[in-house]
Amino acid sequence: MDGRRQLHTHTNRDYWTQYIGMGNASLTIHHPSSLEHSITEPDHGKVVDTTPTMIRMTQRDGALIGCGGRVVFRKVSEREANRYSELDCFSAYGGKKNGRQAWTRNDLNLKSEVKWASDSEMIITITL
Repeated sequence: MDGRRQLHTHTNRDYWTQYIGMGNASLTIHHPSSLEHSITEPDHGKVVDTTPTMIRMTQRDGALIGCGGRVVFRKVSEREANRYSELDCFSAYGGKKNGRQAWTRNDLNLKSEVKWASDSEMIITITL
């Protein structure tokens, strides 16, 4: 629980809303070594680990919901700036496995598969 509270007033009654932060929202993306990745728009998250074939994000401190963002993939052998794929993804674990992922652009015809780890981490595997 992050402890933030907000006071509401409604028809002569005051009540409080307590916000509960989800400290366990995380997202890992695995991809082939023939692709390189970069994050264009982080959303409530921070990158905590990265390798040439993986990127891992967790919820930023103080964020009320999940983590994610837009990740751009380019072929390592092709440096054409106009050929890339962009994945918009977000893990919003809040007691149940809840997340989304969709290609906003897919020039490289990549495929994605979503799985959930036992610790509620959203895992996306990218294939050619």
